[in-house]
Amino acid sequence: LDIDMPDIDGLDLCRAIRSDSRFLETPVVFITSNLSAEMRRAAYEAGGEDYIPKSIEGAELRIRIATRLRRASGRRRWGGRGQLTQIAVRHQRAHATSGNHSTQQQS
Repeated sequence: LDIDMPDIDGLDLCRAIRSDSRFLETPVVFITSNLSAEMRRAAYEAGGEDYIPKSIEGAELRIRIATRLRRASGRRRWGGRGQLTQIAVRHQRAHATSGNHSTQQQS
């Protein structure tokens, strides 16, 4: 999205996207010439995941977009959980299971 688009404000559109449950996992990336710190904060607060200057080089843009899409795909695969959360849950379960075996062996 751009911040300044004809007929609609990019921040408002981002908020509308984020308020629709069908698009919760859709990455919203701002690509804009507005580089002010205030506008960057507003974009993230509206639900944007990245804020890219229009002067970005093509290869970097492709990499950043591909990264966002991979992360969104990973969140969907993990049932909405982030990968770090999933790793933490597996770690907790493993320790809980190993702790139960230790307790059972000691009794």
